[in-house]
Amino acid sequence: MTFLRVVTWNLNEGRQWCPDNAQNNSCMLSALDAIAGALASLRPDLVLLNEIVVWNSLTWGGLDQVSYISNAIGLPHIQKARTATLALKGEKNVVVLSRFPLRFERRIQHSAYWDGGGYSTLHVSFVVNGIRHHVFSTRITAYDAAENARSHDELVAAVRALPTNEPVLLGGDFNTGFERWDAQGQPTRNHVPVAYSRFCANSGLSHVLGGIGWSNPSPDDHLFFRGQFSVLRSDRTMPHPGPSDHEWVTADLLPLNWQQPNRSISGLAVAVPTTDELLVVRSAPVQSRSWKPQGGWGSAWVANGGAIIHGNGPSGGTIAVVSERGRSHLFFITADGAIAALERQPSGAWRFPWQIVVGSNRNTIDLAVPGGAVSGVSSSPGLGEVHVFYATASGATMAVIGNTDFYSWRTPEWVRSGLTAPGGHITGVCRRSGFVDIFTVGTDRRVYTAAWTTQRGWVGWWPIPGILAPPGAPIAAVSRRQDFLDIFVADDAGRIMSAAWSPGSRWKGWWHIQNGFTAPGGCISAVSRATDLLDIFTVGMDSRMYSAAWNPSHGWGGWWALNVRGQRPGAAVASASRSINILDIFVIDAGGVVQTMGWAPGGNWGGPWALPG
Repeated sequence: MTFLRVVTWNLNEGRQWCPDNAQNNSCMLSALDAIAGALASLRPDLVLLNEIVVWNSLTWGGLDQVSYISNAIGLPHIQKARTATLALKGEKNVVVLSRFPLRFERRIQHSAYWDGGGYSTLHVSFVVNGIRHHVFSTRITAYDAAENARSHDELVAAVRALPTNEPVLLGGDFNTGFERWDAQGQPTRNHVPVAYSRFCANSGLSHVLGGIGWSNPSPDDHLFFRGQFSVLRSDRTMPHPGPSDHEWVTADLLPLNWQQPNRSISGLAVAVPTTDELLVVRSAPVQSRSWKPQGGWGSAWVANGGAIIHGNGPSGGTIAVVSERGRSHLFFITADGAIAALERQPSGAWRFPWQIVVGSNRNTIDLAVPGGAVSGVSSSPGLGEVHVFYATASGATMAVIGNTDFYSWRTPEWVRSGLTAPGGHITGVCRRSGFVDIFTVGTDRRVYTAAWTTQRGWVGWWPIPGILAPPGAPIAAVSRRQDFLDIFVADDAGRIMSAAWSPGSRWKGWWHIQNGFTAPGGCISAVSRATDLLDIFTVGMDSRMYSAAWNPSHGWGGWWALNVRGQRPGAAVASASRSINILDIFVIDAGGVVQTMGWAPGGNWGGPWALPG
């Protein structure tokens, strides 16, 4: 399930714990740590803050609260707009922190002061799967009734000026509950509910708290939305401990029009447990079949764990298999979003029951998307260390490290705040022992890479600019020699594109390989059958399987049509090299049967041979 977690909060400068006469910044750091800890516990996608300050060097040690909190909670994308200058002390801001790249749209200034300050609203936007979302972070005055009412009306005008098909999120401190004294010294609040009610009636927005949100304006802080969202959960809470005197408002919104993952792009995988041995697996249900030179293909598909599924079985999406030291480890996503693993021992026997890699603590934030993508790579051949990659319902790029000797798995880690499509593909490759590189297509349709080493952990992400592809599309990655990388992806137009990296250089490419096409974001399988040799495979626009090959002397050759068809253009393809210069490929045909072909030097492609079952 895909949801967007949004928070709005007035931080009150973080000064609830800090008296004006404090002589050092220790209490301010304590307050900011409490704020950051409270926000980080929510794992939000968007945070709308107001009364957040960038102090000058003479106040609180020159703390930049915006950068401090952004770094502490792992939301890298920042936009801010000034709302007040604090004499010589610094300036207040309205801010948006985001997992998504943000575009500044404008600052809506509700009042103007001689020093450049004034109550204002920040308007930014971000794009997910081609849909532009507008975000407003606001703070309206508590000291001038006419300006307060006018500011509400200005927000209405700003929202109504946007294209009606583009979603809107608007939150902040509306100061709907402040008291104003009349000439006789009696408190009156009549003007505030009128302005706020007019805003609720005319803006076209819905309050995340439903009727209680707009009918009870007494709290100052509110969060509204427009667009095809369903509110999964919402709350107004005073966080504890209380470094601010304001409640926050949080909401989990289900975007009904966000692109869902392709649920059958890679339901097929192949591995080489030992030289000249093949293990092919498919999903829905999870089944495997093996081949050895002495006996050929096993007589039937093996139903791995089907007898113990009990309703939480495979989801029918992607499947991954990783082999190391003669053992094979099969990973798949269950129907409730957990990631499970099965081990095949060197004898060929499967070890039951399956092990839960992700989801044993039922932390729904970390779960995978049923029907989404999962992949794996052996990061330290010979040491039993395996990395598993997947994207959550919010598109967070997740990695899990496991020790297959003990089948112990670490807590899932969100890799450097990366984002892709919900359930999208993340591809990993090991270019030398202890080094892992991963690739994904981000929500902005650009290709990104990050890297892991035993010593440093994760670093990145870095864009590989030059093309655009569907968010979450599969990327094929291969290391044709130590520390060399080649990647392949079908871009927005279906062009089969390649880029390459070698030590001491930047990424090079992109190159359109031999004018080849498949479906946009379609599957490409790549393999290196010997040092500095590359072979790639895809199902073309006529549903036939095609092959192309590269060597350093002649560059790319192909495309060559093979005598087998897939279910549709861009359908799942798997390939492997079980010994030097030997190739085997697999595809599911239109009847749902796995077909395989093989190639050896000096001969033509053999097959296809059906693996029914």
